[in-house]
This record gives sequence, structure tokens and C-alpha cells, in this order.
Amino acid sequence: VVCIISLLLAVFFGTPFIFVLGVVLTHATALKKEIFKWTAVFMCLCVPFCFVRLRVVASQLRTLPEYEAPLGHNNTGYEHATINPYKENLFFNWNFAIFYAFVGFVLSYKTFTKFRLPSNYEKRLFLPKDRNLLIDYLPILHCAFIVFMWSLVFGLPSTEEEHIAFPMYPFISLFAALAADSMLRLFFDKTKKLENNMYKNMLYSSIGLFALFSVMRAFSVYHSYGSHVEIYKGLHQELNAHEEFDRFNDPITLCIGKEWQYFPSSFFLPERVYDGKLNPRKFQMRFLQSSYNCSLQTKYAVVNNTTDTSIDENRRPTISNSLEFCDYVIDMDMPATEKEPNFGNMPEKWKPILSLTVIDANQSDMFFKNFYLPVFAGTLNKYTTCTLYRKKIT
Repeated sequence: VVCIISLLLAVFFGTPFIFVLGVVLTHATALKKEIFKWTAVFMCLCVPFCFVRLRVVASQLRTLPEYEAPLGHNNTGYEHATINPYKENLFFNWNFAIFYAFVGFVLSYKTFTKFRLPSNYEKRLFLPKDRNLLIDYLPILHCAFIVFMWSLVFGLPSTEEEHIAFPMYPFISLFAALAADSMLRLFFDKTKKLENNMYKNMLYSSIGLFALFSVMRAFSVYHSYGSHVEIYKGLHQELNAHEEFDRFNDPITLCIGKEWQYFPSSFFLPERVYDGKLNPRKFQMRFLQSSYNCSLQTKYAVVNNTTDTSIDENRRPTISNSLEFCDYVIDMDMPATEKEPNFGNMPEKWKPILSLTVIDANQSDMFFKNFYLPVFAGTLNKYTTCTLYRKKIT
């Protein structure tokens, strides 16, 4: 009862998605305390409430920003990207291990029934009737339930966000490890040495490939996208180099141009900065409106001198001010469009402070931009520069 009440309070006052984890905790507690029947009654009363809360939050999630891709150059029509980047990243981050994770639960169940249960043991719903044996296998069963429910709830188009997939990473690792361990137990016959060696070599080779591709993936992320973080270190050095901030706006404003999709986190931006005389000044960030026409959870700064304080039917953020209020701009050096100027072509207005090489993901090879190979990465991938500009005072 305490678990159920705590679960209801967590769902009501916190995120309703904690229900997915709370059900598992409640079931495990009820099974160990042998009060499963009463717990089932209370859970039946709780499920409708939690379902309503899930529906409310799901409807709210539909209003979250949706990143859209342009149909064509300088085109006003937009459509959703055909490949979900979050699922793409999930595959590239785990490569071979994702296939092991898919079969990990089934293989672990086969191993449990083969080595822990007699061949003629009576089962109920494919599980042992003996409570002690069931409790032994319960942690794996609960992990599988969490993965299934999490994938079911967050696999909906309205809730596809990359940070939602991160809680599944430990479970992917767990079930991939269970699959590798179960293969050694199920498929290797000690009487067939030659066949055992073949299976072992295949398993160890796949694990070795996973390790190799993981190293390639990690180095690719650092080599191709590390400059998007390093540029903010240069911004801090630039701000600390000024004796006073009289030439800047109050607050000092950083504008993000075509770099918006690689913006790491507000953690890299200070709330206030101090000049050489220790005088404080507030610091803020705005996105420049671009031809991507994406929805971002902050205000836009537009390139021209017009302002618009309305919110359109797609709930896009308010356009607040013009480019003249930007003191710094971080932008990728790409060909200029109607809404996306190339600040490198405006030396009379913007001074480049720091330029770093970054990958042009749209023009690079799908495989080699995600897995770094020294020779092919330089020939099949396209690179540009990410530049920090400071506005010149005329």
C-alpha cells in the first residue's frame, strides 16, 4: 500500500512516466511480501488515473519543438525528416550490440529454463510456479518489462526526443551482455571441440568489432563535432579579455545562426560576465531565424530590422529583436541564403575571433561521418568552419 501511494504521489506531482518504473517496484515488493492479490486490486484502481495523466502529458508533448527539414533550397514548404535522427543515433552508438540486445531476453529465458528448471517442471504463463524460483528470474523480467513499456510510450511520434532514449542505454548494455553469456551456455557443447571453437571465434569477433566500432564512433564524435563545444571555450576567453563592456549591449547577447542544431547546452553559457574592472553584466543567448524554420525553446533574433511579436499556428517562438542587438554570433560558414547570411562576407560589420573546423553533415557520407577512418574520413566527408564573430563598432 505504501508503494502504491508513493507511486500515485510521484505520478501526480512529478512525471507520470515514473509509473513505468513504479509498477515494477510495486510488483517486486508485493511478490516478496506475498500480498499480490491485494496489490493487484489497488493497481487496478491506480491504472485509470495514471492513464489519464499519461494522456494529458502526451498531449502536452505534441506542442514541443519539432525539428523539420526543408523540402528544397529557399523553399517555404517543410516536411519531417524521413529518417528519425534519434533512432539513427541509437543504432550508431550501439552498432553490433543492438542486435544482441534484441535477443538478450529470449536467450536469457532459454538459459534459465534449461539450467534452473527440470524438463518436466510445471509452469504457469511460461514461468515457474515456485515463488523462490520466480524471484530469482524476476529482475530480468522486470528489466524487460521496463524496456517494453518505455519503448511503447516513448516510441510514439509525439514523444520522440533523444534525451528520452538515454534511460534505455543501461538496459541495452545489460541485454547485450545477457545474450553473449547465454550463447556461451546454450550453443557450446563440450563434446564438440571444433564446433565450440568456431562459435567462440564468431562471438569474440563480434565483441571485438563492437569495441572497434565504438572507438571509431567516439573518435568520430570528437573529431567531427568537438569544435562545436570548443568554440564556447573561445567565447569565454574572448569575454575575459575585455577591460570594460561599454561597447556592448546590456545584456550582452550571443546569437546562434546555422549552428543552432549543434548548440550543446546552456551550461556552456554564463549568466553574467565581468570585465577587467570586475563590473558585472548579464549575458543572454538568442537564435537567428534561418531557412530551417525550426521551433526552438527560446526567442529568435531576425536578420533584418523588422520585428514580430506574434506566435504562429505552429506555436513557433516569438521573434523578439533584430541582428543589431547581437554582440557576438556563432555561425557555420555555409553559402548564404535569403535568411542565412554568411557573416564571413561582411568583414565591415563582423570580425572573426575564432574559427574551427567542423564536419558538414548534410554533405558527408552517412557511414564515415559516424565512424572515423583516417583515410576515408578526409576524402568522403565534407568540412567547413564554425566561427565566432564579434560585431564591429562603427
